[in-house]
Amino acid sequence: MRLARLALTAVLLATSGTGAAQQFSVRTYGLADGLPQTRVNDVLQGPAGYVWFATQGGISRFDGVDFVTYTAQDGLPRNYVSDLEVDGRGRLWAATANGVAVFERGRFRAVAGTALPSYTHRLAAEGPRVWAATQHDGALVID
Repeated sequence: MRLARLALTAVLLATSGTGAAQQFSVRTYGLADGLPQTRVNDVLQGPAGYVWFATQGGISRFDGVDFVTYTAQDGLPRNYVSDLEVDGRGRLWAATANGVAVFERGRFRAVAGTALPSYTHRLAAEGPRVWAATQHDGALVID
């Protein structure tokens, strides 16, 4: 028994170097890279592989090289975006300080009936249905 324990200890010591901590590469992206704002509220990878960033200055889509930014001029109800979600159909949804928007045909479109006095801060998808949590007006469901 003692010999088996000693052999196990020797094996563990011999292989302990292979379990060393992994090194990660870290790169920071900011205004100079194309983000509209440095406060990022949410990040999400969509079905097409783009990485989407919700910021206080709009939504940025990153393709691995360049950022494309969408703002109220591109159909968002407001530039302050707090959350992003993809539904069961692969559509991107955005929770903003003035309602919810969906990304269709290369543009955001505000969803009628979601603009409330308090901002929408969280989204959750259930198939094609999207739930939205608001600051003071309860929860919304969008079918």
